[in-house]
Amino acid sequence: MGRKGVGKLAPFGICEKVEVWTAGGESIKGDDGKEYYQVSNFIMDINNIMSPTDAPYYPDLGKEDGTLAEHTGTRITLADFARRQVPEIKSMQRQLAQRFGITSPNWRLELYDNAAGDTTAHEVGKFAVKTMKHTKIRFEAPTGTASAEEGKLALRYALDPDGEENQGIEAGFTYGGRVYPIAGWMAYSDQSYRDDLMAGVRIYCRGKIAAQTNLFNKKSGFTGEFQVRSYLVGYLEADWLDEEEDLIQTDRKDILWSEELGQQFEKWGQRVVSSIGSLSLEPMREKMLMVFNDTSDVNNQIQHAYPGPEQGQIRQQARELATMFAQRMREDEVRNPISIQATINTVIMLAPHITLDDQLRKAAAAVDTQFSMVSGILQIAQIAELSSFGSIASKRIDIIDKLHNLKDDHTVDEDQLQALLEEAPWLVDPQWAPVTSNKSLATVRKRFEEFYFHKTGEEISLSRLDNDGRKRKRPDFVLLEEERSIQLVEIKKPGHEFDNTDMARLVNYFEYMDEFMNDPGNQSFLRGYGNSYQITLVCDGTKLTSVSKRAYEELVTNGRLIQHNWSAFLTRTQRVHRDFIEEAQRQKLFVSQRIHPEVPMLDIAQVTAALMPRPQTDESAPNVITDEPIA
Repeated sequence: MGRKGVGKLAPFGICEKVEVWTAGGESIKGDDGKEYYQVSNFIMDINNIMSPTDAPYYPDLGKEDGTLAEHTGTRITLADFARRQVPEIKSMQRQLAQRFGITSPNWRLELYDNAAGDTTAHEVGKFAVKTMKHTKIRFEAPTGTASAEEGKLALRYALDPDGEENQGIEAGFTYGGRVYPIAGWMAYSDQSYRDDLMAGVRIYCRGKIAAQTNLFNKKSGFTGEFQVRSYLVGYLEADWLDEEEDLIQTDRKDILWSEELGQQFEKWGQRVVSSIGSLSLEPMREKMLMVFNDTSDVNNQIQHAYPGPEQGQIRQQARELATMFAQRMREDEVRNPISIQATINTVIMLAPHITLDDQLRKAAAAVDTQFSMVSGILQIAQIAELSSFGSIASKRIDIIDKLHNLKDDHTVDEDQLQALLEEAPWLVDPQWAPVTSNKSLATVRKRFEEFYFHKTGEEISLSRLDNDGRKRKRPDFVLLEEERSIQLVEIKKPGHEFDNTDMARLVNYFEYMDEFMNDPGNQSFLRGYGNSYQITLVCDGTKLTSVSKRAYEELVTNGRLIQHNWSAFLTRTQRVHRDFIEEAQRQKLFVSQRIHPEVPMLDIAQVTAALMPRPQTDESAPNVITDEPIA
């Protein structure tokens, strides 16, 4: 097959004995007048070959050595195999097909599944890779080589998927006055790589694999790079790789690209990779959109979110957004239900905002804006606002649900709860919002920590993160701001009862906070807070006695201390946000009812569920993006 064969001793890598039976040479006429061929039959044993002796090794003769055969031919039998995992017959077929990659009228490979008792011959054919439509570039090259100046073997241009010549790529290259033709094809596979066998471009020399390369060592930063790295496949024949100088590495896994001829081959391959990266953008987008439509119920969810007849523009905008996002997703994303649902949620949230922007632009450009257009804009604006806030509330409910599970875990650290509260203060009060970028509040935090240390000699932490973002010690409590009033929140682990020791420390906080707030030297950065603050305590009950109990009750009576147990404050926050979603949807439907009273009011529970993240629906549901109403 070529200059680099399998290797005469290579079979000993998997077995101990190799028997060779071969018949050929000049024919011999037998006593019956027929033509026969002499047989040579010998057996090689690796144990005898490797024996510690200086004597020459001679194979054992087989029982048919010296006999006559009617036909020429050779049979090699391997025996006494080393114990190892043998792949299934289908896998082995693919491995051998990838290794040789050719079918020939002169020889064939057949596999028999002995373990399964299968006597059927499984012939090894070409290594098949299903390619994506409209992405294949073909190379048709003449055989042999010749001087470029002689005008012989003129290289042809590569053929694009439509059959037209690609004027920028030839089926080979010219170097040093010689033509080096290349035949075969390169394309995108129909699906991303499933194993190493199908990854990249397979390069063959005289029918045997010489290398397998993904990008011809092309550096990153080119058009379609991600898809090329996951989808590029090909089959190339370059029989000149081992003619003048052998460019094939011994293990047949790569080519010596550092050689001058190898560098020219590399540059040619990189030009083809760039061309396919640009050529395949549109087919890849079409494929991703097709997969997205097949695996999602986007049309159903858009229809549920915006059911009114006058909301057709929003539905259309949502479908266009879904198409744009789907075309730019990776295959693993469009097959992932979580990624799909996140995309649909984003589309539903953004659609009314983009529609509103388009309508405002049209109204601004119009010479005489009609009142009906203004009325429509106001309706879309209301829907956009309600949709945005409804989405925020829906995400908050997800966080609350997770926190419900977290509070039942008695191994949870208070540090985790404090950090979560600092990021989501609305867990304590739905009206609170994070103000991490408030510089004046950061100053209050820092100055009170310094004040407390000066007074007590003890460090106190009011924030999980330092100003430079570095993690510090576990916070004693979290300092927040609400309507220019300072809020301090202390969280105890679920199941913890607030006791006398806890109360003594809390009283200290109150005393030093009072002194800090009333210090004239601090008024410059406390201006605007009104010298007011409040402490919120989250714990599962109290276990106080005597003086501690009376002090606790006095603080609660005066409104300076508010206590929540875990279940109560989570349930209240969750209920408020669910009520918000239902009211937002009711308002959105009311907008539709004012102009189209014939449209039936949908059940609020169903509409709320439509706004919430939902699992994949029945596969039989319509999934083609269309404006047809859903029954």
